[in-house]
Amino acid sequence: SAPRKLGNVRMGLTSEGIPEFFPCPSLCIKEVKQCADGSFVGRDSNNNCEFFPCPAAKSTICTQETKECPDGTHVGRDSNNNCEFFPCPAAKSTICTQETKVCPDGTHVGRDSNNNCEFFPCPAAKSTTTTVNSSRVQVQSVHKKRMICTQETKECPDGTHVGRDSNNNCEFFPCPSVICTQETRECPDGSHVGRDSPVPNNNCEFFPCPSAICTQETHECPDGTHVGRDSNNNCEFFPCPSVICTQETRECPDGSHVGRDSNNNCEFF
Repeated sequence: SAPRKLGNVRMGLTSEGIPEFFPCPSLCIKEVKQCADGSFVGRDSNNNCEFFPCPAAKSTICTQETKECPDGTHVGRDSNNNCEFFPCPAAKSTICTQETKVCPDGTHVGRDSNNNCEFFPCPAAKSTTTTVNSSRVQVQSVHKKRMICTQETKECPDGTHVGRDSNNNCEFFPCPSVICTQETRECPDGSHVGRDSPVPNNNCEFFPCPSAICTQETHECPDGTHVGRDSNNNCEFFPCPSVICTQETRECPDGSHVGRDSNNNCEFF
């Protein structure tokens, strides 16, 4: 027959019909545990109330975006490393152009692949040692050779061109001094001004004219006020103030009304 529960045990019969007692299953608390994938598992009454195992982790699916590395290659995301980007490949040695630079002592230096392809430094000047009256005196002996400069030129303010100086680290030769003409310009007040020297870059332009000295006459405006002459505007009269007209109107033959025009001495429109 089916077992009957008696307290903490249950009773049944063996195949021979002999009564037999069986232990009841454990009663576990109802708490749950959250797994790494977000699912939940409860406690197992057949396993001493341990939590059921979490389901096997699924492979992470990362986005397809890539990252460009300094050498121009691209790397994607690693599904086994929380979708972080794969590391960029180790940097390769930079390949520089084969040009050289002539040093002041006549030697040549190339470009340094470990220093952003900058030129290697020129060698230090050599020194010789001589003995004078049993004392050691360092005598600097530098054997300079003429540098070979490029053939480009620079245009000077006077229109001439200068090249590079092989004895001055290939800097451009200085431009010749500019001598301005002696002509003058007459100003509105009757005075004359000459040309300004090219230093510091005024290219022999005329000096500015002095501020004009205007006559003291005045001009009467429509509103009865008076304005003088403007020394900064070729002694033209200052503009008259805006006229404020009365608000009266005039009736036209067709029955409409027109007001006064502030730009026409307050005459009716």
